[in-house]
Amino acid sequence: WPGKSAPEGGIEHPAVLHMLDVAAVAERLIAPLPCPDPLKQALSLLSALHDLGKISDSFRAALREGRPQAFRHWEITEAFLLRQDPILAAALGSRETRRNELYAAAAGHHGRPSQKVLELNRSGSGPGGDWRAMLDAAGPEAEADAAKVIRAFLALWPGASLEGLADLAEVKRLSWRLNGLLTVADWVGSNADWFPPAPPTGDLAGYLAAARERAGAALEQAGLVAPAVARGALFDFAPRPMQAACAEAPLRDGPMLALIEDETGAGKTEAALVLARRMLAAGKGQGLYVALPTMATADAMFRRLRGVLPRLFQGAPSVTLAHGRAGLSED
Repeated sequence: WPGKSAPEGGIEHPAVLHMLDVAAVAERLIAPLPCPDPLKQALSLLSALHDLGKISDSFRAALREGRPQAFRHWEITEAFLLRQDPILAAALGSRETRRNELYAAAAGHHGRPSQKVLELNRSGSGPGGDWRAMLDAAGPEAEADAAKVIRAFLALWPGASLEGLADLAEVKRLSWRLNGLLTVADWVGSNADWFPPAPPTGDLAGYLAAARERAGAALEQAGLVAPAVARGALFDFAPRPMQAACAEAPLRDGPMLALIEDETGAGKTEAALVLARRMLAAGKGQGLYVALPTMATADAMFRRLRGVLPRLFQGAPSVTLAHGRAGLSED
């Protein structure tokens, strides 16, 4: 079952190996999340299953022969996950509605979940209609192989469990985060320079170990790994009262919101950077987002911050001016 078409003079990359490439990247992105290891393993497993629908007659024919698809591969992915829910439920636990939320998040890594399957879920019509048509488009051999892949991947993440999720609202919040992380992981894991096409192999554990090594280098080259926080003085001048306060104020446990109020010219921006660096060092984040009310003020702040970045981080961070006219800024 091919996952990526062959480059000129090259070989196809099998779907199962591409799924493990993406899972290896996703693991790295999931690692810092404040959740228990069984849940991290479950999210990594679901990330690995994101392209299960590429195991299908319709996707193979589209890739090799250019045939149009009645259903996209990510729609078939969700149909497979819901169809094989008994296998996953035995390992992951939790309630069916919670699993379905995460299935949709994993399958919908191209921007949206499968509307067809969501409609079936809402109507409660079960495995019929479009659902059956999706499975038919995949074919009986693919359906059987998809179940084999799920079992093989469960062996790679034996501790995967969703039992620690408290309620459906928590699952819904987690589904957005999983979908975002997986979308990035798929972008990185699809780069053939970092994850070149490989011949089929039955040693999935060995391949995953190699993919994990490549994932670290890929994320570094993609600019998605924040450098360590720098130490030492952030500015060359003596701190003003608000800046000194931000350097000494106790940080509360867990997420926190700090409001800094002072007169114009009192150095609030510098005070905020002092506090932000402390929060980064305390593990409360991996980067900064600075929001300004206009493009002009954003341009000015971008110039100010670029001079401070070498004292915020030990290495060169990835930094961007993120507004619609950023291309007009020489900086």
